[in-house]
Amino acid sequence: MQIYAEMAWLDGRTLSRNVLVSVDDGIISDIRRSVPRPEVSGAGLREAQLLLPGFINAHCHLEYSHLAGQMNRNPPSFASWLNQMIASGSTPQDGGRKNSAMEKAAENLRAGGCTTVFDCSTDGASETFLANAELRHVLLFECLGLTRERAEPLLNRALELLREPGGSLCVGRGLAPHSPYSVGSWLLGALRSLAAGDAGIAMAWHLAESREELEYLQKAAGPIAELLAGFGFPLAEQNAASAWDFLIQNGLAESCVHAIHGNLFAPAEAAHFHAPKAVVYCPSTNEWFGRRRVAVPAMLAEGTNVCLGTDSLASSETLDMLQLLRITAGQYPELTGPQLINISTLNAGRSWPLSEQKNTIGIIARNAVADFAALATVVPHTSLRDMLTHNQTRVDWTMVAGQIEKY
Repeated sequence: MQIYAEMAWLDGRTLSRNVLVSVDDGIISDIRRSVPRPEVSGAGLREAQLLLPGFINAHCHLEYSHLAGQMNRNPPSFASWLNQMIASGSTPQDGGRKNSAMEKAAENLRAGGCTTVFDCSTDGASETFLANAELRHVLLFECLGLTRERAEPLLNRALELLREPGGSLCVGRGLAPHSPYSVGSWLLGALRSLAAGDAGIAMAWHLAESREELEYLQKAAGPIAELLAGFGFPLAEQNAASAWDFLIQNGLAESCVHAIHGNLFAPAEAAHFHAPKAVVYCPSTNEWFGRRRVAVPAMLAEGTNVCLGTDSLASSETLDMLQLLRITAGQYPELTGPQLINISTLNAGRSWPLSEQKNTIGIIARNAVADFAALATVVPHTSLRDMLTHNQTRVDWTMVAGQIEKY
């Protein structure tokens, strides 16, 4: 198969014109620049106005998709949103509704240009829907609990899921202990052992997200502490100066490969997350909570490997990665077109576990995977940033491992 693109973002650094990409067995076998349109028709040739690597959604919770439209936007506090999440706990009758919502969400991911997603899951159910949508995926199994009685069965189940073989599009598995306020002393000890073991289990944490989290870490006080106490959960003694200090104190800094959110990281703390680690910024979630501007440009300048994630539909309006780029561009006018593309493709491809794959993910280059998002734009001769952010630019088709989905 060949793809002829009027413009293509190549090697994570160059916008080239009149590009011919050859694909064999789901891998890019050749790239030619400045070539005339080939005289090929039918299934042998696919065309694109603007060819990008497929977007990589570095943080998602598909299992919360059924909560779309049910959660309060701009809640009075983060703890009040957590309270609403806890109160929305599923019943056995919710199974069909959750499955239908996950199926639709997985389809929406791909329709928005996503070809790979990092999904946090408690039971692994999302893998079926991601595989059916032909999306590459990394599964991060959640394990949390403030008491041993609560945490031990969840951790054991997560470790069982971690050992299960994945399908051909599953490119990695790890743990997601969630956050400092959702793990107790027993679970922290178990996670330390797993991090120090021969297997070197990778973990993703929700960190440095809110001022309320910081108050809980420093004093075991504030709205989050009050929420947990109201549910009868025990509060661990806290004396960490920051989320990064929490990881250091508990021997978990090296095993933390993805720091999700990272809104309150100091520049020196964020700089620890250079490739193959990452800080995952969730712009639509920050809009949802009305949070202050995060120092994303400063992080990038310091070498932090910043990626983009949609989070879930419980705290985001969209799973559409192209729309997420527009949101990010609106928040950060100083970010260039190349930066916007790379924080949604190349940077995540350089992070664990995608960086360990035989064929590169997140870039259009020879021997990389044939994962693309083809955009149709009405402004083809303006800047790359303008093409990405124009409200009439849309995803025309996506390709995962050489398989095309047309929209």
